[in-house]
Amino acid sequence: MRKVAAVAIASALSLSLAACNTETTTVNPPGQVTVMDAINNNPNIGRFAQELRRTGLDRTLQSATGAFTVFAPQDSAFTGVALPGNINDILRYHIVDRALTTTQLQTLAGLQQPTLLPGRFVTFGQGSLGQVFVNNAAVVRGNSAIVSNGVVHEINRILVP
Repeated sequence: MRKVAAVAIASALSLSLAACNTETTTVNPPGQVTVMDAINNNPNIGRFAQELRRTGLDRTLQSATGAFTVFAPQDSAFTGVALPGNINDILRYHIVDRALTTTQLQTLAGLQQPTLLPGRFVTFGQGSLGQVFVNNAAVVRGNSAIVSNGVVHEINRILVP
């Protein structure tokens, strides 16, 4: 009986201490692939993944909450390019806070969408052969990944705000 009482007290104490913790963390269910998982596992966009991790934006894209569209420049887009300005701002400019597939991007041609960089928008376009553009960058591999919290599209250029 004493053992049961001790376990009950320990459990109650544990729960009360947990309730005092104001920091919350959203954990993805096991097996749920996120935008950041897809980016990390794509060898064509390794440099972009590296920069996301370096700036901490990977944590945002790993979140189970939210929906994102990420326009990820292929590694070749970084060749010989000196990134201007604040890299964090440049990376945020590649992310829209809603999930948009290639088909949806085509229907949004000529329209703007806000990015995670406050006050900055990207504009979608469609070429005569149906190719999708975001600003001046071609979507070279649309719907590269459609995952639990968004969509990743590979693009051929770095977007500059």
